[in-house]
Amino acid sequence: MLSKFEWVREKLTAGPVNPFKDVSFDEKKFTHAMSWTPAKTRYVVFFTPRSGSSRLTDLASRTKALGNPGECYNPAFVPDIAKSYSARNLDEYTQLLLRHRQTKGVFGCEVTHMHVLATHKTGQVFLDTLQPTSTLWLIREDIIAQAVSVSRMMQTKVSHSVSADAGAIAQAEQVFRYEPKVILNVLRRMRWMEDGTEALIRDAGLTPLRLSYEQTVRMQPRRLMAVIGKHVGVPARRMDLDALESSHKKVSGEKSGDFAARFRAEYPDLVAQLEAERAPMLAAHAGARTQLRQAQRAAEPDTAAKPPQDPT
Repeated sequence: MLSKFEWVREKLTAGPVNPFKDVSFDEKKFTHAMSWTPAKTRYVVFFTPRSGSSRLTDLASRTKALGNPGECYNPAFVPDIAKSYSARNLDEYTQLLLRHRQTKGVFGCEVTHMHVLATHKTGQVFLDTLQPTSTLWLIREDIIAQAVSVSRMMQTKVSHSVSADAGAIAQAEQVFRYEPKVILNVLRRMRWMEDGTEALIRDAGLTPLRLSYEQTVRMQPRRLMAVIGKHVGVPARRMDLDALESSHKKVSGEKSGDFAARFRAEYPDLVAQLEAERAPMLAAHAGARTQLRQAQRAAEPDTAAKPPQDPT
């Protein structure tokens, strides 16, 4: 019998799903859009949910040089974006993205393993279609805290939102409940995404900049963007580094830490299994830290590090 997420994967890669079926083609709009020059610098941020990807997008867009690396291949967003560009298929969609979601010749996007399968069926098709010039791989080292964070977002509908006010955040903390079954399901999904992305990296011979939530929240925004820029080929001098103050807000409270500790105490065998399964991936990320520190030395001087917050 297929597990829940094996079933999801089979569904994502099997039946016909056409996000372009409701597009009313506008030849004039399409022709004008295609007349723009496509971005030559193209980077992909592979990520898992609640790993700090939205904060990264927010900061990258503020540099005015790293594009707007949002989730344009998220199947929930593709239909509306396709309509706005009058894209009739995936190839047209990508070509229009490369022309209109770029900044100074730089295009970036963020995708999970699920996004890739839902839109392109295989990772290799995704790479062949987009032809990225560089890749990044953003994870969260503490997968239990990550799963609790996803559980919180599912319950409260409050995540990284820039617009969430203090009242909404406080209300979310009040209604947040411990749901171990949800956390278990989220952990399975996270591991499926991690394994799928690692397999694509290995099979395609990619050399991503490996980052983690725990690393990025300890880096000053200007330094983080300078390091990413160095990796993707955008010099720091082209960025507006003085504009890098993220407006994202911390949304977790004491409950998140308490629930994570409770889950670890209740499922010690599972936690040990997860640690063993993830050890090679975490080792690869740890090995990349030396290169990251070298890149940091070429970036702006850092100031006092801030303690980690829930991903934003």
